[in-house]
Amino acid sequence: MNLYINVAFNHFAAVREWAAQAGADAFVDMKDFTLEVKHKGRYYRMYPLFQGTVQGRAVHLTELTPDVRGFGGWKPYDLFTHSHSTDKQKFKEFLVECDIRSPALLDAGQGCRQHDYVVKARSGSFGQGLFGPYRAGARPRVPEHDVIAHGSMFAEEFVQGQILKVWFWGARPFFAHVHSYPTIVGDGTSTVEVLLERKVSAARLPWEGFRACTVAAACLEFQGASPGTVLGHGSELWIDYRYRQQYSPNVQIVSAGDNQLEELLEQSGRQVEEMGQALAGLLRRTTRLPVLISVDGMLDASGRIWWLEMNTNSLLPPEGYSVMFADLFP
Repeated sequence: MNLYINVAFNHFAAVREWAAQAGADAFVDMKDFTLEVKHKGRYYRMYPLFQGTVQGRAVHLTELTPDVRGFGGWKPYDLFTHSHSTDKQKFKEFLVECDIRSPALLDAGQGCRQHDYVVKARSGSFGQGLFGPYRAGARPRVPEHDVIAHGSMFAEEFVQGQILKVWFWGARPFFAHVHSYPTIVGDGTSTVEVLLERKVSAARLPWEGFRACTVAAACLEFQGASPGTVLGHGSELWIDYRYRQQYSPNVQIVSAGDNQLEELLEQSGRQVEEMGQALAGLLRRTTRLPVLISVDGMLDASGRIWWLEMNTNSLLPPEGYSVMFADLFP
């Protein structure tokens, strides 16, 4: 897996390139890491976002602390929250209102008996508060401590496909990631549990037993595998369906962008554009200015996008600066 978006020098390079082409001035204040940009008689102070780990959990931070593990870029505002990003169910109801495709909300009774499904906390990020997938009719197994920690939850139809995330500045999409589920591959002799432990350990992630890897365990059970199943030589089982959970043993820092938007647009038609227009309309209800939004989804084998949730405090891909500054300095 390549690291690109959260690498600080990629952001410095992108801002420097834009400033040189535009004839703008850009300075970083090392006291608080804000970015000052001056151009065409206008001035903006840009606020940093950092990626960090606190008590073993991924978080976003606004200050450079010892917990920081990556850089998330600068935006012309501090943290921005929206009701549809803090409440996933509310966002799904908005999609229904706009006639935009999203996995169905399911009632705990009949709906979960007829459809494969996952259980989600209404709030949460970084893949936290997500349980399953479960086959239709199966009872969900959500630990009591997670119910207490995450609060209100809902059931959602489980749609398989490629994992995607699209970044928008206002209505305009400018960056996308699309990737397949990570898998384990059988060798004809090793059990599923052994294969999973190798995968997790090779990615330098903690291994505390099969059941501690709750998402992976659920994915394997969904496919009919148990810890003791011996996977045939060359046979594959997927072990996760969350964005950027790839269990890669090789992580490289790169300076070349990994934007897959063009390929996604070719495969999916106007679906991304329609989402951008819907997001812009939603945001105009509460703010006059464009903001950065990312939206997660699944791309199925027919090229249909099933949108899942939105985030107003995502890391900013370096490609976003030219799009953002075009609005700020018209």
